[in-house]
Amino acid sequence: MPIPEVQRLLARGPGTLPDVLLVDVGALIRWGYDEDPNADIWPAVLEAGQRTHRRLMWIVAGTAVPHPALDPATLGALGARLAAAFGAASVLRSHEPLPALLAAVAAPGDRVGVVTAGLDNRPYEMWLLDDGKANALVDVATGQIWTHADAGEHLGDPYLLPFLYAIVGTEPGSRPIVREARNYVEVLRLAAVSGTPFEDADVPPRVKKALVDNKNNIEVEARRLRGEGLADPAARAWLRSWLDAPSPLESVRETPRTTYVLAELDRAGGAIVFKRVSVQHGVQHRAVAGHGPSLSLLKSAVQDNPDRWFVPHALDVLGGMADHGLVLPSAAVDPAYVAFALRPDMPLSVTDRCTAALSLSTAARRWLEDAQRNLPFPNAAPDWNDLIEILPILDRNLSGALRQEGLDDLLEHDIGPTLPVLAKLERQGAWIDIPAGYPSWDHVRRKLERRLRFLQKTFMPLFSDLDPYRAEFRELVGLLKRKYGLIPSAGWSPELSAEDEFNRYVVLDAPEAVALDRARSIATSAFYWQSSLQQAGGRLRGVLAPTATGRWSFHDLPLHNLPKKSIEGQLFRSALRAPPGYILIGCDYNAFEARLLAALSGDPALVVAANAADMHAEMAKHLSGTDPGSISRDDAKVGVYAIIYGQSLKGFRRRQATFTHQGSTELYQRVEATVASALAYRHAELGAFAKNKYVKTRGGWRRWAPTKRAAFNTLIQGLGADILRRVLRELDWQLAGTDAFIVHQAHDEVIVASRPACADHVAQILEGTMKNMATQAPRPLLPRPVPLHVKIHRGDRWADLL
Repeated sequence: MPIPEVQRLLARGPGTLPDVLLVDVGALIRWGYDEDPNADIWPAVLEAGQRTHRRLMWIVAGTAVPHPALDPATLGALGARLAAAFGAASVLRSHEPLPALLAAVAAPGDRVGVVTAGLDNRPYEMWLLDDGKANALVDVATGQIWTHADAGEHLGDPYLLPFLYAIVGTEPGSRPIVREARNYVEVLRLAAVSGTPFEDADVPPRVKKALVDNKNNIEVEARRLRGEGLADPAARAWLRSWLDAPSPLESVRETPRTTYVLAELDRAGGAIVFKRVSVQHGVQHRAVAGHGPSLSLLKSAVQDNPDRWFVPHALDVLGGMADHGLVLPSAAVDPAYVAFALRPDMPLSVTDRCTAALSLSTAARRWLEDAQRNLPFPNAAPDWNDLIEILPILDRNLSGALRQEGLDDLLEHDIGPTLPVLAKLERQGAWIDIPAGYPSWDHVRRKLERRLRFLQKTFMPLFSDLDPYRAEFRELVGLLKRKYGLIPSAGWSPELSAEDEFNRYVVLDAPEAVALDRARSIATSAFYWQSSLQQAGGRLRGVLAPTATGRWSFHDLPLHNLPKKSIEGQLFRSALRAPPGYILIGCDYNAFEARLLAALSGDPALVVAANAADMHAEMAKHLSGTDPGSISRDDAKVGVYAIIYGQSLKGFRRRQATFTHQGSTELYQRVEATVASALAYRHAELGAFAKNKYVKTRGGWRRWAPTKRAAFNTLIQGLGADILRRVLRELDWQLAGTDAFIVHQAHDEVIVASRPACADHVAQILEGTMKNMATQAPRPLLPRPVPLHVKIHRGDRWADLL
């Protein structure tokens, strides 16, 4: 009598089965019949099913290959027996085989296992392990748990197994599609393991020809082995709804620690006004309308659960709470940011991870996915209740997807706890005053207009036959060449584009080019910022959104792009001041990304330079060698960054307008030779990217980058973003005991507002946190102890921090 190995259904801990299992009843019937037609394997199976802590669905379905034991009477009798033991809701009858049924409805976050038997005779069913359809198969005939890795190592690529067994024959006694194929099972299996097409396997020419000639027949048989063509829509819908329903285990584990919040609000005019709010925590559900009642409900929700919230448009909700002095939860999970983190360059739809979201309107789904926070709350009547019901299901599905892809720690312990900090930072924004030395914003605008008219007097005579603001660079350069010719000192190169040539006329002080370049900056940037700051009404708050490298940047207005070095940039920064009664303390990293590359690559020259307070100046000394001062600090900075981010020699010569053709070539080659180890590191990482198609930072941010350049940029800039998120969380905690708070963060800079009386203490906290958080135990983000030097500035206005 066959004895089923059912202990795997009861085991707990790492390496065991998922919490959700589908039992292939037909497969168990078939195996039991083949072993002993008179045996009854079901008492042991049913006992294990009643004892396990896992959630079971018994699938009483047909099979891809007919079998005498699988007659309707046998299936019907066993289905009734299972319904009596486990309830009718846990038994699914279908004419569609379980593998095809599950493949049709599976989502990557489901974490589903399949209980089957007799896989030794039906290894083609391992295809279920491909692409996350099933996370594990347990064969109760042997007790073996099969995963994708196990199947790939011992049998071949799971996806190819139906094709392999279509070629060589699937069942005992069946004829192969390709004659003689059974003589080459192992050779064909090895081809599947290596990814070699079957027709290119090491088999005789006549077999190869037969494989090619029978390709259509093989494909048809492979589809039959998968059970395709027997679709059962009703069974699919039932299984999907069962997978989406919470299990008792999930309810115990997740519901008490998560509060689900849905809010409709108005962000117009700078203030955040709540229209209505719904809060669900455990079995309690409360909903109110109106701004005041909404704030009261949110306040009590934090008191009930200060730990983890799941809330769409989290930064708006948390920002509105911060505006009114409410305590914020410790962490918030926003479905839009989960979808973004799973695929930053092309965020997935929530329906890709939660088919239950298909019940929502298109507007509601888009609103849930709106990481940029541009869309208004959907106003269709059913959307409110539908969204309330979908949030717990969406949370479970997205959390499962994150766990499966190894990103759950990133969202739960990094981004989640950072969102409350970002919300407070965003709502602080910048206080606006008239720029220093001006009586009004109208005077600023008139000054810009006078400056523009003055510049136009210089360039308009030369460009009078065209509109210089809209003209193509080739037209502008043509007129400049007609007047000045080819300037010999520019070291012209045939590689240059018209824009490159124009920039060289600017660098070489051709008056018309310099004046037009400045005028374009004023026309496109200065007037934009002047108008935006004037209309901001005394307070400027940007809107934060994630970027593909893991940074959170501002848009509407893009405060992280506020000019720094230009005359106008300093003018506008002088208009951004500290809150009344506070001063500003700014801290930014020196050579941040170059230091990160030194830590990642271990390049000797970069590591030595990184130990200096000014890394770029130290690199300039190193590159100058026996000719001190031949390479300036700025030249060293430009050369190192251009090369480590993959700029070619040709591209470097084109883009560096301050260098001659020969000078740019010499600098490039000198830097290239000096940082050879960093370039070797870059080459190795790009090799791994070519294989995996994604990169992952040391902090856990992952990106399926579109290009090699974007991939390597993410390794460096993404690590910088990892560090800054950690810095913001630590600063928020440490500054809570002081009279200070964060008002801005962009790239490698953090600005804090502090009362003058505690400014020294706050400056120490800020400097120490930014220096040390990257190496903080127990999870240091730097693989090597490279110091992160910072610069501290104080002042009343942002311009004082430059």
